[in-house]
Amino acid sequence: TAVWALVGSIAIGDGRHFPVGWSGSASQISRLSDPIMHEKLCCLVEAVAKAESICSGEFPAVLGPQAAAVLLHETVGHFAEGSSVPPINLDHRIGVRVASELIDVFDDPTYEGGATQYDMDDDGIASFAPTQVLQRGVLFAQLHSRESAAHAFILPTANGRAASAMHAAIPRISNLVCQPGATSTDELIDGVQDGLYIHHLAHGQSFGLDMRACVTLAEVIKSGRLTGHFLSSGQVHERIGVLNRVEALGDQCELNANGMCGKAGQILFDVGTTCPPMRLSSLRVMA
Repeated sequence: TAVWALVGSIAIGDGRHFPVGWSGSASQISRLSDPIMHEKLCCLVEAVAKAESICSGEFPAVLGPQAAAVLLHETVGHFAEGSSVPPINLDHRIGVRVASELIDVFDDPTYEGGATQYDMDDDGIASFAPTQVLQRGVLFAQLHSRESAAHAFILPTANGRAASAMHAAIPRISNLVCQPGATSTDELIDGVQDGLYIHHLAHGQSFGLDMRACVTLAEVIKSGRLTGHFLSSGQVHERIGVLNRVEALGDQCELNANGMCGKAGQILFDVGTTCPPMRLSSLRVMA
C-alpha cells in the first residue's frame, strides 16, 4: 500500500515554527488546500504567533483531541507493544493499570479513516478483528509480531510492521482508537475552572517510564472559560501513568494522523491515533 506523508513546519516569522505532520494512504498535500483544514491551520498559527512563554508548574488541564492523542500514543500505545528485542518478554505488563478506568483502547489495522489500512501485516499475519489494548484503563493485551508472540507463547496480533523490506518486522501500533465518553468540550473546560487547555502537542517521545512532548499551543482557562490568552514553548514532562488522572472524556473523537513514529531505528509514516478530548486533574509542564 502506498503511504503518503507530509512532515514539516510553518514558519511564523519571529523565529518560531509550527510543526505539521499527517500520513495515510493518499496524498496529504491536498490537506493544505482543504478550506476547513486551511482555516484551522491559520487560526493555530495566528495563536502561536501571539503566544507568551509558558511557566513551569502542575495545572488542571483539558487536552484537545490532538494533544490527547499524542499522550495516548506515547503512554499507552508504546507501552502495549511487545518487545522489539526478543527473547526479552514484556508480558509482565499485562494487568498493569495504565490509565483511568474511563479509558478503553483498541488497535485496529482496518479502522475506517485510520492512518493505515492493511488486512495482513509484514509478517504475513492476517488481521481478523481489533485488539483490545486497554480495558477500563488496565493493559488487557499486547501488540505482537510473529517473533515477539512466539517468545511470549501466544498468538501474534497482526502488528508485525517493518519500515522497509530491509528491516525485520517488530511489534508496532497501527490505528490506536480510544472510545469516547459522554462529556461535551464546554463541560470539560467548565470542570477545570482555572487551568490550561492544551490545543496542540508535538514531538512526543517516551523514555522507559517517562514521556515528553512539546507544548506548541496552550490557552489559559479562567473561571471555566477559555480566555484567548495563549501560551507556547514549553514541554509536558510526565510519567507513563499520567492518564490515570483523567477525570472525564469528551463525546467526540478526532483522528491524529501522526507525521511519523520511530522505534528501534525504524520510522513508520502510517501510524494514527483517534481520541476524544480529556480532562486531567493535573498535568506537569516545564518551561
